Amino acid sequence: MEQTPKEAVATDESELDHLGGAGGKEATKPFMHRVIFDEPESFLNYMGCMLPYPWYKTLAEVESFEAKTGDVCLISFPRAGRSWMSAIVAMILNDGNPDCLHSKTQPLTQLVPFLEECLPPAIDHPELRTIHKIKAAPSPRLYATHLPVKALPISIFQKAKIIYTYRNPKDVLVSLHNFMRGIKAVGYQHDLPYLADQMTRDHGKIWFGPFFDHIEGYWQQRHLESLLVCSYEELKQNMPREVTRIVAFLGKTLTAEQVERICHECSFHTMKDNPTVNRQEMQDKYGVMDFKVSPYMKGGKSGSWKSAIDDESNRKLDHWIAEHLAKPELKGLEFQFM
Repeated sequence: MEQTPKEAVATDESELDHLGGAGGKEATKPFMHRVIFDEPESFLNYMGCMLPYPWYKTLAEVESFEAKTGDVCLISFPRAGRSWMSAIVAMILNDGNPDCLHSKTQPLTQLVPFLEECLPPAIDHPELRTIHKIKAAPSPRLYATHLPVKALPISIFQKAKIIYTYRNPKDVLVSLHNFMRGIKAVGYQHDLPYLADQMTRDHGKIWFGPFFDHIEGYWQQRHLESLLVCSYEELKQNMPREVTRIVAFLGKTLTAEQVERICHECSFHTMKDNPTVNRQEMQDKYGVMDFKVSPYMKGGKSGSWKSAIDDESNRKLDHWIAEHLAKPELKGLEFQFM
């Protein structure tokens, strides 16, 4: 059931050079397929989830994916701490050895691949899609996804251990806005109030939204022994405690020194300066991102929304948040806005 949108294809060599930036002609290759944010084909409503182009082209492969006993699946809404959790869990599974985060040949995006990822040239070559690498990987497998419960292969719930990370929606909004500005092929040219309006709408133009549908699906399953729910803000406040929780959930036994090493290697400032984990290859090798506009790891702070969101948008967000938190399905869920 692969979806094939009408694509905006850049064919003029000068246009490709412009889009590729400093990366040269090699870096321009991803831009042979561009669907701009405001085009109808930039999103697909799949089972109530707003999937972005071109990731929704992997749906056929995702639907047939079979998890294995021993798999670890990391799940979050976009910009809610997935990369951070990926680094932490990778080190835990490697007994606190930091070498896994300093490989010159295997960046974090390959160490913890995305189930539904679809980047050039895999758009037109399904056999090159990340999901096939996950399928072929030996156990235990570690992978990530942004998919909501409704779109997640049922076998992941049946066989894998799942770690779900959530973050307060105001910081998610600001981080997602900055992130999309830095992706050249997306063509996102809007201001933050526009995205705030989209976020508070039912099925607005928010990657993998609606936001509260995403959280609700996993919050409702938090009683499962195979699911651990983590808060981005609590991880910021007391990282050793939260890392220790994750270690126990994964059935590992680490020393206090190993936990301390994980906390150091996975601190924001250490990760930001580490090209293996900060997605430097997405700018330097593929030309997909422009870190001068917005780096992949920008601030990592909780509460950055306070200096970014205007009063009107903040009032709209407050009403939207209160309305959803009042629902019985989200009873017990609290956000920390710092």
